[in-house]
Amino acid sequence: MNGVASPGGPLHGPGSADSILQDHNRRHPSNRGPVVHFVKPAYDRETHSRCGSEEPSKQPEFHDLVVGEVCKVINKSHLDREPASTCYLDRLPVNVRLRIFGFLFPHDRSVLEVENFPPTEATNLAILRTSHQIYHEASIALFHSLAYRRVFLKNYGASTAYLLRRFPRELESCHWKWLGSVCYNNKLDIRRAFGSIVLSLGDRSHELAVHRRWNFSIFITTLRMDVPLRVHDLTIIATDNWKMPGFDETHLTQDLFSGAFEILGRMMFKGFTRMERKRLVTLILAKRDPRAQVMRRSDEVEVQVK
Repeated sequence: MNGVASPGGPLHGPGSADSILQDHNRRHPSNRGPVVHFVKPAYDRETHSRCGSEEPSKQPEFHDLVVGEVCKVINKSHLDREPASTCYLDRLPVNVRLRIFGFLFPHDRSVLEVENFPPTEATNLAILRTSHQIYHEASIALFHSLAYRRVFLKNYGASTAYLLRRFPRELESCHWKWLGSVCYNNKLDIRRAFGSIVLSLGDRSHELAVHRRWNFSIFITTLRMDVPLRVHDLTIIATDNWKMPGFDETHLTQDLFSGAFEILGRMMFKGFTRMERKRLVTLILAKRDPRAQVMRRSDEVEVQVK
């Protein structure tokens, strides 16, 4: 029949319809976007010319990190204990107590959705009121435990940025010399490096998508007002209605490379369509960031995009 494409034509090729639908199904496993590896350039000591790159750093083991931070703040050895104390916790070495606090505050890479942020049980926080020293030990363990979760952000705003930057505060008793010890709160490393943060953009509800888009801008602006948020793996997930007038791949790339984040490992994109992925790769390459290596994922193999 004239004017009608044959069954074997380009519109009815094998799997063509499925391919089109799959490409627009943002939740399809095959819709894996580019991966941007952030490396530290290595330079020759004599010529000062770039001679390669260093491997990205990895997160230290949770217990080792917390023990080191606590010993700096309370100025004690990890083996110190008080055998004559009426508090049974004080009779244990510092490193053993921190093992206990690790059970109270999960640090197992499990997902933590900030949209439905679960209140910490009162029994977990009661440990902060045990004693002055226990407060420092438990609060530091709680502070660093968040960095060992997979933080999934759906709600944004200034409060979200402040939540990610919150750190243990000193007590009035930190300045009471009669306690017999001096607290070095200024030695606490408040710039913890998060292991994994996931940014979810868009929503099936257009109204919620618009609300989330504007709050995301506030979130990015708030982060830029201070030092960059350090994160090893940053994942950006696009859902329905993520792109709208005034916010597209260009604006997203500008936000991600605006100084709000310091990426120590990888930046990954998921849920983007084929055209969106191509646009993102072009925009990222145009940044000419010497640290960024754009990789295209195909069948679990990463190939660098030049």
